[in-house]
Amino acid sequence: LYCGLSSRPAGIPEMLRQRGHRVIAMDIKNSPEQDLTDDAVWCRISDQIEHEVDFVLLSPPCGTFSACRGRGRGPRRLRSPAEPYGLSNPATPFSAKDREQLRVGNFHSVKSCLAMSTARSAGCGFALERPEVIFPDQASLSQLDEAKQVAMLPGVGTSSLDQCQFEGESRKPTSITFYTN
Repeated sequence: LYCGLSSRPAGIPEMLRQRGHRVIAMDIKNSPEQDLTDDAVWCRISDQIEHEVDFVLLSPPCGTFSACRGRGRGPRRLRSPAEPYGLSNPATPFSAKDREQLRVGNFHSVKSCLAMSTARSAGCGFALERPEVIFPDQASLSQLDEAKQVAMLPGVGTSSLDQCQFEGESRKPTSITFYTN
């Protein structure tokens, strides 16, 4: 889930297909029947997790949780550790664009947590990739109530690593929440 273009030659879905795996790859808007902003699609995803798949890899949009938010010339802060769903009284009121970014970011984050809960209940493995918290005032998907509930499920773990984004020069601190079946 949230794989980008599923046919991208260097993408994870294509690498798995080349190794003989059947892959259901979905992103925010690859096609109308795969629109991850649609609740009906999430009902199908839940059914697939319960009955068709062995493992779910999730990489929900993380821009509203980015460590660069509120720092230097980075985008404005939308969340805090105390208010991970969005600041309730920002010093400067949120614009319509900011509110929409939060709404969509919360939707994808919560749906991803619910998918992990469904996977764990079905005995299906999963891994969710998200930005690592590197600043004490940085918000994280892991601070959402739904993510905390997933973290408490038996067998669910977390690991941290550094990855490079598109062979960039700087590291990209990343956390993975996982369950292996």
